[in-house]
Amino acid sequence: MPPTAKRQVASKIKIDVLIPVIEKDLKVLPFVIDGVRKNVKHPIGNILIVAPPSEKIKKSMQPKTMQICE
Repeated sequence: MPPTAKRQVASKIKIDVLIPVIEKDLKVLPFVIDGVRKNVKHPIGNILIVAPPSEKIKKSMQPKTMQICE
């Protein structure tokens, strides 16, 4: 297969996605989440954010539909 050819692989197996985060990651986190939603070929169940207790992180997650695990 040529290196530029894209493989379209899909699955019907639903997966959860776990993303570890600290405060310095907050600037790129929206891009990570969008990238997961765009590129993961499995149906996505939950997106779980694992983070230390932080009000800044909690506030940044308010508009998103994700779970925060401290």
